[in-house]
Amino acid sequence: MNEIEHCFEYPHDRTSDGSLKWAFPSPWLPENVTKRPIPLWIADMDFISPPAVNQALGRMAEHGIYGYTDAPESLREALAGWQYTHHQWAVKTQWMLHSPGIVSALNLTIQTFSAPGDGVIMLMPVYGPFHDSVGLNQRRVVSVELELVGQDYVLDIEKFEAAITPDVKIFILSNPHNPIGKVWSREELLLLGECCLRHNILVIADEIHQDLVINSQVKYLPFASLCAEFSDISITCTAPSKTFNLAGLQTSTLIISNPQLRQRLHQHYLACGLERPNIAGIIACEAAYRNGEPWLNALLSTLRDNLRQLDLILKDSGMQRCGGDALYLAWIDCRRLQQVDLQHFFLEKSDVWIEPGTHFGRGGDGFIRLNYATSRTLLTSALRQMVTAT
Repeated sequence: MNEIEHCFEYPHDRTSDGSLKWAFPSPWLPENVTKRPIPLWIADMDFISPPAVNQALGRMAEHGIYGYTDAPESLREALAGWQYTHHQWAVKTQWMLHSPGIVSALNLTIQTFSAPGDGVIMLMPVYGPFHDSVGLNQRRVVSVELELVGQDYVLDIEKFEAAITPDVKIFILSNPHNPIGKVWSREELLLLGECCLRHNILVIADEIHQDLVINSQVKYLPFASLCAEFSDISITCTAPSKTFNLAGLQTSTLIISNPQLRQRLHQHYLACGLERPNIAGIIACEAAYRNGEPWLNALLSTLRDNLRQLDLILKDSGMQRCGGDALYLAWIDCRRLQQVDLQHFFLEKSDVWIEPGTHFGRGGDGFIRLNYATSRTLLTSALRQMVTAT
């Protein structure tokens, strides 16, 4: 077994590594849960990160000096090279602004480009921190629910445009869309982008899951890559966090071609004292984008096998997976179970900790999000326990 295979083949004990998913259940786990459940909730993989990343961090630790740092040009070139090679998007290194994480970038962008009381539009169900960030910054969530047709979600562009009022300043696009795993088509992105152009709306494109397309029959496209006009009204959020399992290093990059937008946001970062990146995050990010591709290929193969296993076990269970062309998160329709509190139900009946669909806003009731980026053994046990409970 080579070192990349080792990253995926063994269940790795994470109960003592400071993992939020495994070691810190409070305050996310209900207090009345006494037995440690199998955690398949937060978007955090149970796989060892790429050997190239660990070797680079090992060299940093051996050197043993962790002073102030900045993002070197070599990192920016690695990021630009990754976008071009993997997504056919030609970005310039001067377009990049480094950030501690995408949720913090989201908050800072909302603060910079809207005022309290303004509307922020988003397609539901969607990643919970999107609506949390809007509310925490005293803005107004404008929800447009996607329509579930069969097992796929469909955009109604007329409904989206009808929800736009003059005070809507920002559209938060999740591309691919968390939690439903939808990979937006060129036609859908064009409809959304043209609508935002008509109404002078800034697009924050969260593309953190861009490398995790599970269905090889669909093609992910960066929103800003479609045309210069879209690039000019958008801020694209990227990070190695999901692709290479580096969330704890809190390192992300915003790609902003419009110099006025970039300068305004950069000034806000300076005002908040957030201009200095994390040295470990910078080193890991460059190593991942330069040398992480073989590991990513192995990851995608593992995830596809896990998803097939999930579908096989859930077949005829009354639970139906929907969407799922991307991410390592399965969006599962549990409405046939007729349970009001699905998180409580699965914790109590199967000792499995999932994310209830209600955490993702309108359209989430009756659904769960389940993280299948774990060992096959653990995933199989969890799914069988869930099926038995139903």
